[in-house]
Amino acid sequence: MFVRVRWRARALELELEEDPGGARPAFARVAGWALGYRGEVPAPMRAGLDALPGLLAARLGDDPGSALSEAALAAWPGASIELASGGLPRWPSSLRIGPPLAGDLWPFDAETVGLERGLRRLVKREQFTPEAATRDAAWLRARGFAVSDPGAPDADGRRVIFAARDAASLAEAEALERQLRRGDGASADAGRRLGEALGYPACCIEAYARVPARDDRGLAEALLPPLGRSFSPLTVWLLAPLGIVSHTPCALDCPATLTLARALLGGLEAEAPGFEARWRDLAARVHLVSERRALALDVDHGLVRRATELTLPEGLALDGWIREAPGWVGRGLRLLDDPPRVTIEGERFWVADHRG
Repeated sequence: MFVRVRWRARALELELEEDPGGARPAFARVAGWALGYRGEVPAPMRAGLDALPGLLAARLGDDPGSALSEAALAAWPGASIELASGGLPRWPSSLRIGPPLAGDLWPFDAETVGLERGLRRLVKREQFTPEAATRDAAWLRARGFAVSDPGAPDADGRRVIFAARDAASLAEAEALERQLRRGDGASADAGRRLGEALGYPACCIEAYARVPARDDRGLAEALLPPLGRSFSPLTVWLLAPLGIVSHTPCALDCPATLTLARALLGGLEAEAPGFEARWRDLAARVHLVSERRALALDVDHGLVRRATELTLPEGLALDGWIREAPGWVGRGLRLLDDPPRVTIEGERFWVADHRG
């Protein structure tokens, strides 16, 4: 598993592998695990790296990925942590580049609907290939927006694109992004201001700021509720391809998020009549999401009646990535007051119930 640490405009990738025999290369060994890093260590991060093995040893338990994230935060206070293993799938941007196709669900772009309707001042995209960045920028310009130049990629290959209705808002977004990346004392305020421009509710911005590890796994651990209650499909975020809102709600019953999502869904329905019914068919289910796939389960009285599997598409194509999963039909799915994480046949899933 890999953890990417961003601290004061610097970055370092950590690697943790099971190594009971001590055969793997490592700069430190902790209780049968090999701890390593990728690339050069920025000089200001060296002291934290030296302290990391001891911090990790004090936290190792049943969840080494979380232990590594927590140890990294202790080594570099205030860092941004991204867990690259054990998180959620990184769904391709092609799912939201373009208008809804007749009789289909994808692609759909609720963010541009929000921009057109004044529900946000900015759209922010993160792309990981030049092809996706070029295609997304062209789509945003076709919608009539001012669009920033993706520029050179970050160290992890990320290209950031902003879209706005006017050049002044675009310039403000780029300035806030630069301030955010510096990681100094003003970056927290820049993050809040950027969140406001993106249309995120204030309560959700504050909840996000309080989460120590702001990768998908950290957000799931902090913000997904225990099972045993159903929520509206309007607040779907765990299964990202179905998300109407682009932020992580502070709660699955967040009133501000529900209001925003209703307005966005109305805009999508106006653009493509019949969209809402197709979307609800999958969104109003129990969602199970692992690192490599997702399941949308129609559950009635504890039994699965219908099951749809979504797997990561290859590149920009959307062929064959969603299919019915008859092997799940008839299974009992017991959802009581349990944590929002289950293991089924050795595969670990995060779970959210959106049948409400």
